[in-house]
Amino acid sequence: MKRSGQSFEEVLNQAILKGLADECVEPEEEPFVVAARPMGLRLGLAAGRLNSLADDLEADAFRALTNDLTTRAEGE
Repeated sequence: MKRSGQSFEEVLNQAILKGLADECVEPEEEPFVVAARPMGLRLGLAAGRLNSLADDLEADAFRALTNDLTTRAEGE
């Protein structure tokens, strides 16, 4: 949209028409390629489960804080 100066609707309609056409359209630019690198994770850590690990650590920190505040409140 930015390059062509066309509205979203115009660009969308053109994309739909190109997608429905039987002709093969060559891309204007080369596709973006991500150069993958190893993350260097220790054995036993799966990259796909890092969010789960972060959630577990956050839950442990919350439990520790809650226990600390409960202990302080009981001591007063």
